[in-house]
Amino acid sequence: QAVCDMRKFVAANGQSAEELRNDKKFNKVREDLTNALKDVVNDALPDFLDAWGVLVMDAAAGRQGKLNGVLITTGPVLTGQRP
Repeated sequence: QAVCDMRKFVAANGQSAEELRNDKKFNKVREDLTNALKDVVNDALPDFLDAWGVLVMDAAAGRQGKLNGVLITTGPVLTGQRP
């Protein structure tokens, strides 16, 4: 619901989220969206928090999060990072 509310708000204003960044109503809708996403993570089952859930949340956030990963196996250790 929070995602739909954000899309409706942005569409109704005819401006991009960047242009609306100082708008009080926009920031309230954005805060509601942020809190809804936090609730999704907090209420998620362990299966969602495995790699698939992390990838979904990263995609939903526009790949803006800092991502670190380490794969430990009986062979070499692989690491990766995306700013």
